[in-house]
Amino acid sequence: MDVGRGNRFLLTAAMTRYPRDPDLDRPELADDVERIAGVFTREFGYTHIQSPGDNPTQAQLRDGLRDFCKAPERGPDDLVAVYLACHGAILEPDDFILLPSDIDPDDLVPLGVTPQALIDWLLRNTKVGRLLLMLDTCYSGQGGQDAAMAAVRWVNQPGAAGRPGVVLVTATHPRQAALPGVFSLAFERAVGNLASGGYAPEHLPLDAVVEVINADPQKPASQTVACHV
Repeated sequence: MDVGRGNRFLLTAAMTRYPRDPDLDRPELADDVERIAGVFTREFGYTHIQSPGDNPTQAQLRDGLRDFCKAPERGPDDLVAVYLACHGAILEPDDFILLPSDIDPDDLVPLGVTPQALIDWLLRNTKVGRLLLMLDTCYSGQGGQDAAMAAVRWVNQPGAAGRPGVVLVTATHPRQAALPGVFSLAFERAVGNLASGGYAPEHLPLDAVVEVINADPQKPASQTVACHV
């Protein structure tokens, strides 16, 4: 996780409340955001931007991410990390979507957020060239694959040869459910283990972090973290 020369920013959002279906409420996701923010600010020197923030609607999620990435002070050397904790769903046949707080549980299509849309919000017509996107949701492995395919267009476009590119970390494999707290706690433990093993925090390799997470005996075997570069 080489932070390089630019500024480092962490953007976070957690969907803890779903007004149209309280059965989907997950108040404990606020703890996940706090834990991830603590690791990134304390160990990696990131500035935590609390946007899009708690329980954004689809429009608020889009505008929070988009406005930050399009700000004139953003630069190609900045490292932008985005952590999203919410419900994820698979639409038939195998289309992954994130569920914003204003989702209609009886019709997920109009407001469901695809990984392709996320990548567009973050990269299209912005100066962001170094992106770490973390999806802490059910079935996020499918979302990571979809986002990686979408990101290839931007990483490989003309004039982008000097970009380090895009990294996606997902809390699960494509067909696995995610439990609150599992990813953030395992991430925190993995960073601590690697740092105590001699790695400088600013140079932690993400593939090594993911390897330590998946070997963590405290992590449920039913949830496997993945990394896409």
